[in-house]
Amino acid sequence: MGKLPKEYLGHYGPTLRSFTLYQHHQCRVPQNLILEELREFGVDISAGQVNRILIENKESFHAEQNQVKQVGLETADYIHTDDTLCSPSRAERILYSHWQ
Repeated sequence: MGKLPKEYLGHYGPTLRSFTLYQHHQCRVPQNLILEELREFGVDISAGQVNRILIENKESFHAEQNQVKQVGLETADYIHTDDTLCSPSRAERILYSHWQ
């Protein structure tokens, strides 16, 4: 039996995973609607599998995000933050983490 290409993690390939990530993070589509949409497309997938696509094996994304943040902190003349959706204590933690 042949082996799956390394791009295939679990049962789904890179196209379906990237579509799911795009829908959730860029388009702000909640998981239940992503599940409904994929099923309407004929994809046999469970709610748990959608959740795993969104949360597992994301170390490379986090590493890139940290690198971008670090370069921004090192090169920016000023830092703008938006805490309109944060509680005061959360906003203080966010600002503190920027200056560590």
